[in-house]
Amino acid sequence: MPLLENREPEGKLYDDILQSIKKITAICGTEHIEEMALGLEDEEYKIYEKEYNNIVYLIQEIVRRQEKLFDFSILMNQLPDEGFWNSIKEDVDWAVKKFMAVLPYRKLDKQERLELLEKSFHIIYLQRENRKFLLESIGDPLLFEAVFEILMESEYMVVVNYASKRRFKKFLISNVMLEEDDLNYIWDLYNQNFSIVLTYVSLKNDSRIMEHIYNLEEKFEDLLNTLGLAAKMQESNTP
Repeated sequence: MPLLENREPEGKLYDDILQSIKKITAICGTEHIEEMALGLEDEEYKIYEKEYNNIVYLIQEIVRRQEKLFDFSILMNQLPDEGFWNSIKEDVDWAVKKFMAVLPYRKLDKQERLELLEKSFHIIYLQRENRKFLLESIGDPLLFEAVFEILMESEYMVVVNYASKRRFKKFLISNVMLEEDDLNYIWDLYNQNFSIVLTYVSLKNDSRIMEHIYNLEEKFEDLLNTLGLAAKMQESNTP
């Protein structure tokens, strides 16, 4: 299996992917790999699973470094098993989804980023506005999605999980790879307004629970009506 060309500065990652492919094909062959993996003995399947996850991780790292979606045609030329690569792609897409969503924000300079964070934080939590208003205020749909993702990830860690600053940073770095200044600024925004954000989160969750209960009640009433109608039809058909 030849090494890939023109792969700097991620050449080592590509070489590691090729090594994992080599180990997988040694036990599964080069066609219908996923189907073949299902028939492996436990020890061989552990090898397959380890190398499969390693490929997902390595491609995820390449995406993060290049800040763009991965070109799977490069690997398809090495191993033309479309089903296998489709599964890998689905797992990679899920892993980098939030990172890719935040890219428009990451491309701004520091001052623009921090100003956008503060503006968005105030609109959502202090002005109690909705997503539509935030989108209109920002103007750029992609930038709106990016900053809203950051707010929701931060809310989840700082308020819902009541995480330490260390855990908060680790989580956001892992998911969206923000810079240290951004993380410190976000932490301060939430920490200084913790009681306000906590109230917002609590009321939002209460509203969701009530909506869920209402939907269940509607379904229950529909079920009772259906059962009642069926019972009446049965009575009318009884001699």
